[in-house]
Amino acid sequence: MMPANPHLLRVEEPAIIAVNRWLDGRGFPAERPLINLCQAAPTTPPPEPMRAAMARAIEQRADVHLYGPGRGAAELLGALAAKTSSHYGAAVSAENIFVTAGCNQAFCVAISSLCAPGDAVMLPDIEAAARLMTDQVKAILLVTPNNPTGAEYPDDLMTAFYDLAAIRGVALIVDETYRDFHSGTGTPHTLFRRSDWEDVLIQLYSFSKAYRMTGHRVGSIVAGGRFLHEVEKYMDALVICTNGIAQAGAAFGLEHLDDFVAAERAEYLRRKAALSDGFVTRLPDWQVHGLGAYFAWVTPPFGADSEATAGRLLDEQSVLVLPGKMFLPDGADQGALRIAFANADVDGIGDVVERFAELS
Repeated sequence: MMPANPHLLRVEEPAIIAVNRWLDGRGFPAERPLINLCQAAPTTPPPEPMRAAMARAIEQRADVHLYGPGRGAAELLGALAAKTSSHYGAAVSAENIFVTAGCNQAFCVAISSLCAPGDAVMLPDIEAAARLMTDQVKAILLVTPNNPTGAEYPDDLMTAFYDLAAIRGVALIVDETYRDFHSGTGTPHTLFRRSDWEDVLIQLYSFSKAYRMTGHRVGSIVAGGRFLHEVEKYMDALVICTNGIAQAGAAFGLEHLDDFVAAERAEYLRRKAALSDGFVTRLPDWQVHGLGAYFAWVTPPFGADSEATAGRLLDEQSVLVLPGKMFLPDGADQGALRIAFANADVDGIGDVVERFAELS
């Protein structure tokens, strides 16, 4: 047998891939078709103006078909720097931006550029982080709005993590893939206003959700220029540059599609409200731990085996969700489920709630 990296052999299969295998060879009754709330991804293409801009780029621009700058196309770097500065009320320049092939790559590149074998990255709460910090820790990771729970972290909590990272000389990585669907108004946090942010903060972002660009793979890292210099070395060996046509589309979106993004956010907030109302009125015995951008993290009243509950939902109600155990250490399963509710419209969420109630 061909050898494989022993470290990779110990990695569990990705949750989405594993659960989607449950659908292999399975049919669903006409009166109860499948509702797939497993993966949080738009199911419709980018808006027509963006598609038209990308088509024009294909036909009229030679540069999008060639190797581009390793850090990203100048138009996208400038547009994202301006948007980031405006969004956070801070000064962020194009030199602070690095474009990646999606936010998954942004995360992998950031970790690989920070950490060597044996190093660690922390994901605990603030008290645990302060208590457990060691010399092996090179970064603290926050995902807000959170995946899998949907929780939105307040500025004072993020500031506390920032201060801990700064004192201990480690990076604070903030993944804001879902920032465009934050339920609050105003600036989501003030970290970019700190005078030393380039020495502490690494922000990750994705164009996939807000602009329906999942297949085009455009994401970004916002960080200090010295760190991005190291990132550029890694990216040159990995992918050389991000797709030029996709970058043209992302730049167009930042410059012309604010109204579209606002409408998308309003729609997802309506879906969130519909699901929240459903739990209150029809599912009062379900515990709602988190409900935010794209996701709900809930515990039904069926015991502590989340995989068994998810299997029942699929078998009896034709609803596919992720078992919470897939996000937790061994032995930590308490029966929670991740529901990617943004994949259903308001009427669809009403149907989901009724199916949950029937299972109850």
